[in-house]
Amino acid sequence: MSKPINFVFALLLCALSVRCSGLTRIGGSKYYVSSDEHTYVEADLACQMEDNMKLAAFETEEEYLQFNETMNNWGISNTESYWLGGLRLKNGLWYWTSSKKRFDYSTWSSNEPNCGSIVVCCLLMGKSTTEARNWQAANCCTEHLYICEV
Repeated sequence: MSKPINFVFALLLCALSVRCSGLTRIGGSKYYVSSDEHTYVEADLACQMEDNMKLAAFETEEEYLQFNETMNNWGISNTESYWLGGLRLKNGLWYWTSSKKRFDYSTWSSNEPNCGSIVVCCLLMGKSTTEARNWQAANCCTEHLYICEV
């Protein structure tokens, strides 16, 4: 009799946005936060292999703040950098790779985006000394942790 109760309890926890089997549901999306570092392209491929996910795209402030609050509640450090699914093309505009839409929302760190002489830049949710993890432009060939979404 305890097995059905445990199963129902596990489903209830998943429905309440508690981390389940490495994937976490927040609103209408599921997220996976990596524990290993990859380049941007490698991270994107790793997401596709993880339940056919994509690098995370936070297209609204509400979605981004809710995700940050969840990371804080889990005790995930804000001293790491994570790839997100944003890309600056040589036309200088930033796009979400999953939807191919231009950014309508952004939360850049001070002096960002700053790609320097790099033609194509990728989006990091960067290290921060504040609770909010602001965005940074980065060389796509550097290795960082990453966040997947489906």
